[in-house]
Amino acid sequence: MRAFEVWRLKEPLRSYVVGVTAAALAAVALSAMALSAMGTGWQLRQVTVYLALLACGAISVEATRGVPEPQGTVSRDLQSVWYLTIAVVLPPVYAFAAPIPLVIYKLWRTRRMIVYRRVCRRRARTS
Repeated sequence: MRAFEVWRLKEPLRSYVVGVTAAALAAVALSAMALSAMGTGWQLRQVTVYLALLACGAISVEATRGVPEPQGTVSRDLQSVWYLTIAVVLPPVYAFAAPIPLVIYKLWRTRRMIVYRRVCRRRARTS
């Protein structure tokens, strides 16, 4: 963990990156606990649908991975379509958890650069 690029960032940015990640993990954990507390539990059918939709998201990453993105433009991936589908079809815990494996997969399969730059892209200002 000490070799992660995040530790080389200056303090305000490092706190932001770590804080957003921690907040996302806490939201997933709270959602999973709420799902358990409501008594709905995990169902094999829901997990199967979730995994199938994640596979569709991974296929969309592969399909757009070779498409060049000019700097300062909106990203061309379709991950948000699969996030929305998961949010509509499945309980909330799946919607909170969906970005984790898809973003990890996208970071693994796309061009190498500093991770926070790929996750939190800056948009060019138009003048």
